[in-house]
This record gives sequence, C-alpha cells and structure tokens, in this order.
Amino acid sequence: MDGFDHELLDRLRDALGEGMYKELAQDFDADVPRMMKRISEAHDAGDHPELEGAAHELKGVAVLFGAASLARTCTELLHLEARSESDIARLVERTLELCTSAQATVRRSVFTTAS
Repeated sequence: MDGFDHELLDRLRDALGEGMYKELAQDFDADVPRMMKRISEAHDAGDHPELEGAAHELKGVAVLFGAASLARTCTELLHLEARSESDIARLVERTLELCTSAQATVRRSVFTTAS
C-alpha cells in the first residue's frame, strides 16, 4: 500500500475531465519541489511557525490528491510544540520521502489513464 486513495484520483479525474486533471497534476508536480524546499529550510532554520505553515499548505494539496499518508504526516507537523527536535527531524524526513512518493504517484496517474 502506497498511502494513496487511487479511487479518489480516478474520481477527481472523472470530475475534472482529462485535460483539467492533467493540468492540476502538472501544477502539483511543479509545486512539490518548492514545498519540499520550504519545509526543509524552515526545519534547518528552526522556524517552527514557518514549518507549520508549509505543512499546512502541503496537507491541503495532499488531501486533494488522496495522499493520505502524506496528509497524516503533515498533520503531525502542525503540532510541534510538544515534540522533541529529533521527533521533528524524523517527521520532516518522512514528509520529504512521502512528497517524492506522492509526486511519482501523481505523475503515473497522468500517464496511465483509462482513456
């Protein structure tokens, strides 16, 4: 299991139509590196408010595309106040891994349409 709701991806494609879905997926593909960089830089700087803001933005995109594991990890990053620095580092690392996986899954979904 890759932590994705593939049925949601199919419903999104059906609701938007192939062209609009492809455009949205391409936007996601282009935005993921920026979001990953924002999370990484905020973590490196110890800027918890910025890290939480970046996690919130990423969570919204993850939910839209059915990336459940990524959305759950982002939710954990929204509550940093009681976490140790090592726990935050682990969450950031996991988030970045899941971003890469989500990006690959969305890319595949564009090229493996039933049409």
